[in-house]
Amino acid sequence: MLDLKTKTVGFVGGGNMAYAVAMGIVKAGLVDPGNVLVSNRSKEKLHMFSKEGIQVTQDNIEVFSKCDIIVLAVKPQIFSVVISELKERGNHINLSQKIFVSVMGSNKIEEMEETLGKGTKIVRSMPNTPCLVGAGTIMISRGNNLTDDEYECVKVLLSSCAECFECPETLLGPASSVMGCATAYGAGKLALESDKHPEQLKDAVASPGGTTIRGLYAIEKAGFRSALMDAVNATTAKL
Repeated sequence: MLDLKTKTVGFVGGGNMAYAVAMGIVKAGLVDPGNVLVSNRSKEKLHMFSKEGIQVTQDNIEVFSKCDIIVLAVKPQIFSVVISELKERGNHINLSQKIFVSVMGSNKIEEMEETLGKGTKIVRSMPNTPCLVGAGTIMISRGNNLTDDEYECVKVLLSSCAECFECPETLLGPASSVMGCATAYGAGKLALESDKHPEQLKDAVASPGGTTIRGLYAIEKAGFRSALMDAVNATTAKL
């Protein structure tokens, strides 16, 4: 396997998933914090990383230029903006020598290869927020251009904050929905260890137009919360 101590790991985007994976690999001792670089427009979000000794920048191109392994952690609708910036200012960067790990959700490997260039080394992953407390699950699918050593390297990195499960890309969405929604332990641990209200934790992953908000809509439409209230009332009525 590749020696991770000799590699630099970059994150384009500094949200919850970036923080979970970055802190996972640093706490596991896989990569020194000085060899991790995170880009984000928000200085407030970057402060979360810098206070842990992780390097930060407001320039995405710096991450593409300096890092060997690049985690694409922006929202899918922002990816096109990042790519436009990359094409405008990053023509000097040899992307074929990089390993890309996408945590963006809906962007398919073939689409990302077309955008970043044929032959690009890509692993597509679907993590969930309990990764923040080392109790998450991550579904991963392998692109065609990675060597076995490169793929093992990515799996080791992601396994630092979650259990990794491999599946064909065609099943990545359904498998992620099942695995992500089945981690009651992870969700409970996150709620216990976080200083945020459960509603805030829910809102952090319920992006407008995303998959989570659709699931929440289905739950509300079915009257799930009302059913729980009725169950409590029916039980206490017999006490």
